[in-house]
Amino acid sequence: MEFTEYIKIKQRMVKYNLKMRACMEDCGECAFHPQNNGLKCHCSDIELIDPERAENIVKQWAKEHPAKTYAQDFLSKFPKAPKDNYGTPAACRKTIYGGSCIDNADCEDCWNEPMEEDPAHD
Repeated sequence: MEFTEYIKIKQRMVKYNLKMRACMEDCGECAFHPQNNGLKCHCSDIELIDPERAENIVKQWAKEHPAKTYAQDFLSKFPKAPKDNYGTPAACRKTIYGGSCIDNADCEDCWNEPMEEDPAHD
């Protein structure tokens, strides 16, 4: 796992458990919490004490909590929107969310990409 991917997933994990931006002591549901991390150490120390365990915790959490895709986001807001043969919106993601199309990819691939988190809108 690349460092930036690790950090992004860890941030998503913390936000998921706290519904806030920063870590706090009363986050007992978080996989990094001392009761849950297998080391009984403070969450801020786990990466220094056992970086491999920290990475594995983040990987497991990501597997259990996949990031929302553009298709999921759009269809949750517009459930009656027309869909194509793949079940993805029958519109160009670029037109709705901005950005650019993936080179040589089907619309299904583009719609099923994980959404980038926007810290300004958390």
